[in-house]
Amino acid sequence: AMELVYRGDQPGHLQGAHLWVAGGDRGLISDARCLQPGQRAVLTGSTCGKIALAADVFHLRLHKPLDLRDSGAELTLRGVLDTPLGGATYGPALPGQSEVRQTDGDAAAPLVVHPAVGGVPPSLGLATPPDEAADLAHRHH
Repeated sequence: AMELVYRGDQPGHLQGAHLWVAGGDRGLISDARCLQPGQRAVLTGSTCGKIALAADVFHLRLHKPLDLRDSGAELTLRGVLDTPLGGATYGPALPGQSEVRQTDGDAAAPLVVHPAVGGVPPSLGLATPPDEAADLAHRHH
């Protein structure tokens, strides 16, 4: 799954948009909705089942599996007329680490590297409760 944050200052939509990963078309984004400035969405591949998200976070799916590369890649969203809508580049995955938003749930917060924590459920699009965040921080410092 990947998080999208709409950075526009007016409402916008992803209808007809495609995700490109490392120059390859990963497919059309289905369930395209109107996004408000600062709104977040979680984008998954076609094989992902239902996921629990905060009420203001949309679940968007591709018509193909997401298939992100562990070696890193350039991601590009392209609109219906092949217009670039946004993009990002991510580096290679490192064993035992993941990138998380610090503070979780804050769309403007930077991504930081954390050790992978086994046994903790994912928080796709959900803010980490303060008591749980303090507990996680205590375990890793």
